[in-house]
Amino acid sequence: MDQTQELKSLIKQAASSSSAPASSSQRLAARSPFYDAATEIGRGVERTTALLVKLAKLVNQQGLFDDPTEEINNMVFRIKQDIDALNKKCDEVRERRSEFPCK
Repeated sequence: MDQTQELKSLIKQAASSSSAPASSSQRLAARSPFYDAATEIGRGVERTTALLVKLAKLVNQQGLFDDPTEEINNMVFRIKQDIDALNKKCDEVRERRSEFPCK
């Protein structure tokens, strides 16, 4: 028994009954504050990770006559600042979690 026509009609019915896909502006408006905070934290982690990779390369290529100690210290300082900022952002999100609606 061929049910191709029945399947096609069900697909047409489902397509006509579903609403149009949300535009990008509608999706942006529907984002939660938690999503925005999590995105910001994720980007911060990504930046800090990139700095850590650069630091590792810099430390590994350190030669006898090429001593980048000052550059290493500056990079370590920036990484510490970034980690502190990320921790503060995580603490803010934790404190405000009751404001974030659960879906």
